[in-house]
Amino acid sequence: RFPAPNSWQDVLDAIEALRIEKHEYKTLVIDTIDWLESKIVYPDVLRRYFAGNPKEADEYGRWHKVAKDYWVELVVALDRLREERDIEVWVLCHAKASTFNNPSGADYARYSHAFGGSVGSEVLKQWADSVLFLAYDDTVVKVKGKEKAVSGARVMYTSRQAAYDAKTRYAIPAMMPTDYETYARSRDAARSPEDIEMEARELLKQLDPPKELREKIESYLAQSKGSGQAMLVGLNRVRFYIDEKSTKEVAAQPAAK
Repeated sequence: RFPAPNSWQDVLDAIEALRIEKHEYKTLVIDTIDWLESKIVYPDVLRRYFAGNPKEADEYGRWHKVAKDYWVELVVALDRLREERDIEVWVLCHAKASTFNNPSGADYARYSHAFGGSVGSEVLKQWADSVLFLAYDDTVVKVKGKEKAVSGARVMYTSRQAAYDAKTRYAIPAMMPTDYETYARSRDAARSPEDIEMEARELLKQLDPPKELREKIESYLAQSKGSGQAMLVGLNRVRFYIDEKSTKEVAAQPAAK
């Protein structure tokens, strides 16, 4: 375990040490990215770009835009580590509740990452293969006529919902237990998005559906590149068309005498 860094260079040096030095480690965990931001990145940005003036830095979130370069530098270093040493990287982050300005309806509260504003958070989300949201599987029950929230098992979610951000490029369940072994087994057994897309397109060639339906499915597949879950939805749409077409063909056959 590396000691807590005192500077941004300490962070980069630790990653570089894992890349070039001899060791048997296979996993790097950054715990947490929001601590790294508040204790290392923000003070460094404040000193280097805003003459130590927090009011100027915080105005309109200016410092977040400057800090984007730090996060890009970080993911480049992490990519080199993954590619050259086959080290798995986990970045932990706390969540915060905030109001989502909904352009198509009423605003609502949702969880978001407690770091990076809209800039840094997007850099990490786009880079990651999976963004997992951990929470308790809460339910509401009635006790003596009153509703009461009851916390169940802790679970992790792998696809985005209105209340939180999540994603994965793997075709894995939308909700899973919060243990690494279960996630790793599902991930390693999952088909790649490219493989799923290939099957969907092969089926489209064989079926030759109506032009309008083909264009809809083609458009959906194009928009879903890189996401195993979304590609599965596209494949299932093609399979649904197969089932529907088969049912109609059977129904159209004359009854045996």
